Amino acid sequence: MTSLLDILKEADLRVGFTEKFKTVAVREALGRDTLQKRLILSLYGLGTNTGLNRVSAGEHGESYKDLLYVRRKFIHKDNLRNAVSEVVNAIFRVTLTGW
Repeated sequence: MTSLLDILKEADLRVGFTEKFKTVAVREALGRDTLQKRLILSLYGLGTNTGLNRVSAGEHGESYKDLLYVRRKFIHKDNLRNAVSEVVNAIFRVTLTGW
């Protein structure tokens, strides 16, 4: 069975919606691969109402403080809107080709 976390990761690999998350800080010091992993884990924890603390208890090597930092600096209303519109547009491009 495919988990929701796998679906998020696959959607990001195909669409690249994590590119829409820009920092509110002055500079960005995280590598893109690290940021992508932390963003997906944070979005999973927030979207499923599991919480960042429980997600950080998994076997992926990311701590609660790391996920909390990403949530505070990257996950905001405008960034979420841009990411959702990117995924929705990709779905429409695939489904509307038959019309």
